[in-house]
Amino acid sequence: MKIFHIIPNLGIGGTEKVLERLTTNLNMHEHIIINLGYSGNIEKSLLEKNIKVKIFRFNALNFPLILLGLLVFFKKEKPDIIQSWLYKADFISIFFRIFFNFKNIVWNIRATKTERYWNLKRKFELWILSKFSLFVPFKIICCGNKAMDEHILLGYPKKKMILIDNGIDSQIYLNKKKEIKNFLRENFKLNKEQIIIGCIGRFSYIKGVDNLIKSFNYINKKNKQKIVIAFGGRGMNKRNKLIMNLIKETNHQSQFLLLGESKNVPKLLEDFDCYCSPSRFEGFPNIIAEAMSMGLPCIVSNAGDSERIVGDFGIRYGKSTPKNIASGINKYLNLSKIEISELGKNARIRIKDNFSLEKMCLEYNNVYKYFLNK
Repeated sequence: MKIFHIIPNLGIGGTEKVLERLTTNLNMHEHIIINLGYSGNIEKSLLEKNIKVKIFRFNALNFPLILLGLLVFFKKEKPDIIQSWLYKADFISIFFRIFFNFKNIVWNIRATKTERYWNLKRKFELWILSKFSLFVPFKIICCGNKAMDEHILLGYPKKKMILIDNGIDSQIYLNKKKEIKNFLRENFKLNKEQIIIGCIGRFSYIKGVDNLIKSFNYINKKNKQKIVIAFGGRGMNKRNKLIMNLIKETNHQSQFLLLGESKNVPKLLEDFDCYCSPSRFEGFPNIIAEAMSMGLPCIVSNAGDSERIVGDFGIRYGKSTPKNIASGINKYLNLSKIEISELGKNARIRIKDNFSLEKMCLEYNNVYKYFLNK
């Protein structure tokens, strides 16, 4: 089958990574990626793997002209399925239903709603999409239970919803081994006794980075000197004045590392001793599952499906607040070495058994096969 995947951009992000994994592994189908915006590292990786990418960069001024070009491209290629990823792509898919009465459309919901922080434009967009969701997509794939439940409350049809968890290739995230050279410890001259707590994600309010930094003030005095908190991700660097000011307010600047965006997440995770997710809102946070695949104990908030991912093999502290995060970190620091080792070992097993790449690809392919048999 020929599948059009429409996505807002192809920079580094959780949704983009899932799309790359899916198209790379379901190579029995012909995949054509429609990139509506930024061309980044994921696009480069897709092209290296001989997956076709077509760019249609939309903005307010060129929308009619670019849309016409996309509709012409659709007529030429005659795909069997259109799968849209994220709201902007869902909106574009509506035009294929209107102009061609094309019904083989699958939407993909990747996030929980953050209604308190929506502006009027976003609220209107979601209201429009909820109305079109009744007849445009044949199925709507959700990456988490919370994402599904919250969109049903917005008016999306429950009968069209399917839960497909993100899948992780555990072979990429090998167990952390003591003999592996720790570049963070060497480059930043950290004590062997210091525990590196990692956090990876773009600088954004929903990611809760500010809460993790502020949590340092609530960590037990005896534990403060034990830890170093390392941040990786877009915007997580010394040029970010907001981050630098928050770190300065802790009076422990030397215990925070700003590593910036990394193209090699497994290598970065390798140097962490544990992982902390301070997210306020999420759908299915890939990075938690990736860290668990590395055998890292995870300290997580209740954002999205974070708690469901770790199950009984992680530390769950509830809502993302500085005090709650500190309580989670203190709990981890009070564990014995044996308890930490068991937690990491079981975390990896949980991902392999419940959130594997093979399982995700099989479930997506089952959706696609329905159209083959129509």
